[in-house]
Amino acid sequence: MQPNNPNMNPFGFMQPGYGYQDLVSNPSGNAALGPGMLDFNNLAPTPTVAPETGGGFGFDNMLGKDGWGNLALGGAQAGMGAYFGFKQLGAAKDQLNFQKESFRKNYDASKQTTNTQLEDRQKRRYAENPNHYASPAEYMKKNGIK
Repeated sequence: MQPNNPNMNPFGFMQPGYGYQDLVSNPSGNAALGPGMLDFNNLAPTPTVAPETGGGFGFDNMLGKDGWGNLALGGAQAGMGAYFGFKQLGAAKDQLNFQKESFRKNYDASKQTTNTQLEDRQKRRYAENPNHYASPAEYMKKNGIK
């Protein structure tokens, strides 16, 4: 891949200030090293930046090791978790109520169907032999589903 600037070193990111001492110009005079090659005898230490003093509620080290940002993000995450938990609880209650209502309707329909079948059978029996069988009303009072 060719760089956009033909005069630019392909290792242009390794410029002074990035921890290397003038990588491109090769000041050591080592003829064996071409432009852009690293002379390990001529490395400079990476400069460290002193932390700012004064404390306070700054944004400079918000997400750092001792920053307040992680605590704030954790609190926000806990709050959102509680909110969505309550939403799920409401949805679960609605679902339970729906299931209860569906069961009640299904039970009522089954009860009606069974009672109708029992009453029809008893009417047929009673019509065939009224002296031997109870009346349909008496039979349903005793044997019908309440």
